[in-house]
Amino acid sequence: MPFLKINPVLTESPRDTLENGSNGTPANGTPQSNGSLEDSSLPLNQLLAKIVSQNGPFVDITEESLLSEIAGNNKEREGKQMKQEPTDEDAEMEEAFPSPGMASSDLPSPSLAPSASPASSLTVEEFMKQKEKAIGYMDSALNESSLSLDFVSLLISCLRPAAGTSSMSPHLKQHVKVGSLSSGRITRQNQQKDEDIARDKKNQSAGRGWKLQSLSRVSNDLKAAAERLSGEISKEKQYWDGMMDIVRSDEVVIPVKSSRNGKSAKDIGVKYGFGDAGSNYYDKGIGLLLKDRDGGELYFERKDVIPQVQSMQSNGKGEAHKVVTVKIYKRRGGKQDESDLELVGESDIVGRIPGDQGCKVLDDIRRARFFLFEEELFYQLMKEAATLISLQVKVDSGKIFVEFYHIVLEIGFASAEEIAKEKGELVSRNEEFDRQADEVGCFLRLMLCFQHRQNLQKRRLPPISLCQLQSRNQTNAQSVLMLLRPLITYKKHNRTILKLKTALKSILLNLEAKDEDKVNKIMTDNFRIKKFCNDPNQMKRYRSKHRLSRGNPFIRCLMSPLSVMELKYKGRLRIILELTSDSKASFSTIVVRVDKSERGDGDYGKEILDVEFSHVREVEDCVGWVMRTAEKTNQPDAERSEVASAVANGLPSENGLSNEAGEVPNDTK
Repeated sequence: MPFLKINPVLTESPRDTLENGSNGTPANGTPQSNGSLEDSSLPLNQLLAKIVSQNGPFVDITEESLLSEIAGNNKEREGKQMKQEPTDEDAEMEEAFPSPGMASSDLPSPSLAPSASPASSLTVEEFMKQKEKAIGYMDSALNESSLSLDFVSLLISCLRPAAGTSSMSPHLKQHVKVGSLSSGRITRQNQQKDEDIARDKKNQSAGRGWKLQSLSRVSNDLKAAAERLSGEISKEKQYWDGMMDIVRSDEVVIPVKSSRNGKSAKDIGVKYGFGDAGSNYYDKGIGLLLKDRDGGELYFERKDVIPQVQSMQSNGKGEAHKVVTVKIYKRRGGKQDESDLELVGESDIVGRIPGDQGCKVLDDIRRARFFLFEEELFYQLMKEAATLISLQVKVDSGKIFVEFYHIVLEIGFASAEEIAKEKGELVSRNEEFDRQADEVGCFLRLMLCFQHRQNLQKRRLPPISLCQLQSRNQTNAQSVLMLLRPLITYKKHNRTILKLKTALKSILLNLEAKDEDKVNKIMTDNFRIKKFCNDPNQMKRYRSKHRLSRGNPFIRCLMSPLSVMELKYKGRLRIILELTSDSKASFSTIVVRVDKSERGDGDYGKEILDVEFSHVREVEDCVGWVMRTAEKTNQPDAERSEVASAVANGLPSENGLSNEAGEVPNDTK
């Protein structure tokens, strides 16, 4: 709290005070300056204005004028000091005989005149001390009044801020907040009556009851909140424990944007699809890991399933888990009617569905991955089957039918529950055909994995120039799916091999007078066959080192199968049949080469026939005629001319069809 400071130094003597009166005014009524006391108390702007009014502007003040003024002031001060040192006798004389020039009105009033008591005779030092003491009392009173004013102003500012702050000191405004002090009236309590005391006790007891009731309610609320918080903590712990189990199982956890109840939110998801493995299926296989609100358990939910596809798969009965099934039918009596088909084999896919392994969320993710793979497999099979009409493949009622002569292969997409139910009702079938159906299903799934691998390799190709990009795009456009094609091609190839062996055996039976023992001995000793000899993985340099050509175990499925059969007959003829089955054609190409030994010693240095056919019947007629002709004659020139004339007169000859370049190597013997 700032205090008002008053300069106690006085420039006037007691004599001047008495001469000038109580107000400091001289007897003649002319105001007199109070010297340094008055000048020092003035503000700077007023002091400057006073100096300018007395002495003129500062421009006119010179050093000589200042020196002369200082000298005059010094003389005046010395004169005043001489006047302030009168003797006691002079003072008594002045009091007894005042000067004649002093008017009666100018004399001191009786109240101000000194009394005749001894105390009135004071020295100058005593007078100055009493004066300083009086000034100190005045300063103390002023400070106390300032403190009281600040206190009252702060008290008033609580109710009337404007009135309180107007009289408040700047120091108090700076350090104390306005309105921070308040007051209340204290009334004196009178003697209460018994009724009042009883009423007060009753009110106190009622208030105490309300307080106890409130405390009880608050404690119950706190207890319920603690229990609820404990339950939430246990739910969160259960949720994150399940999340850590998923992370430890090497599942890919990602943030996923989802919309629930019309609001967009960001949840934690898991990738269970095959997009990173090269799959281009519409369903990328992204699921949500959500928390159950009731129990806090973690559960799995599929995301972004197309509504049309989902309704088609579930058939309005909720989510259905469907798998690809393979069934083998056999024609009874060789008829082409579908009503005569007999089910002889079926794949067992239900047993391969992932079962429960202890963690429900992981089991759901594994099952979702399994059924997503089955969906993509059937989608790709249907897409490929639409381009295989020339290979006796048709699509009917959501199923794929592949004709293999007397065997019909059916590929369907059915619910796992229905398959398990039908399997329990069906009678036992041929285990051999069941095994074949399982092998076909396994082959199709492996080929889909290989298709993913090829797509992934295409993505990893380095960028190329624009001129090469067009050729690469054309190559990608010409690339076809290879799921059913290799299966049909190799089945057809094996069937043709069996037909050729049967044809050769039939020719030998005709030549050997139906002697089956002799024919069997010839087929055992002189007949050799090498299947799929164009498979690079069958070469010795790869087989001996347990390596794969180009690191690709499916390279055989990408190539047209080539098999070579060799039959030596009586040391004079060597018949070589090269069978090539194209995956894009419904027929096979058979190259027939016949070499003859002149001496019968096994040196087959003379080629007498090299012709190409596309039907086994033509091969049987040509080879049979050549072998019968070789039996009749031993003359080489006549034999060649006779064979040439026979071919010209109607025997099967080359039909102009040849293998595609690069698919069949020349060194296939």
